[in-house]
Amino acid sequence: MNIEEINESQWESLKSIRLESLLDSPDAFCISYEEANNLTDKEWKLLAAGKLGSQFLIAYDYKNAIGLVGILDKKETYEIVSMWVKPAAREQGVGKALIKTLLDHALSVGHTEVRLQVTSNNTSARCFYKKLGFVELAQTNEVKRKSDEGMIEMTWCYDNKVTQIKQLNSIE
Repeated sequence: MNIEEINESQWESLKSIRLESLLDSPDAFCISYEEANNLTDKEWKLLAAGKLGSQFLIAYDYKNAIGLVGILDKKETYEIVSMWVKPAAREQGVGKALIKTLLDHALSVGHTEVRLQVTSNNTSARCFYKKLGFVELAQTNEVKRKSDEGMIEMTWCYDNKVTQIKQLNSIE
């Protein structure tokens, strides 16, 4: 498995896996399949280049995209805005590898905290993030989903360099 921070030249790979994720888990994301499918090639290129706000990491098994994580890196926050692994690749460490790469990247650019929101009824995702050291902060209804479920905000914090390295290395 290889994980890459994608660029404009990989826009077709991003489009393919992003659309697949929206078909598989329509209630897990802020954008619908229809909205994403209506993006132009130019918009997909801008998205892949990180010029529309989010950056993406894609996990590849050989040449096939098998997972992705979207990151919103603002000066004050580093937030996971999307996370998905193909059903056939789940339970094989793809999600853990994506998160570990993301946490390493957050640390390298000076962030001490990573945040995310997950629907309150998505217990498998909440358990997954908890196993990786995220803690639940609060439930909010700020982001509305088609399922109209509340959102749980979660965070992962770096507390000091020794613990940072220990925590990152403990993610298998």
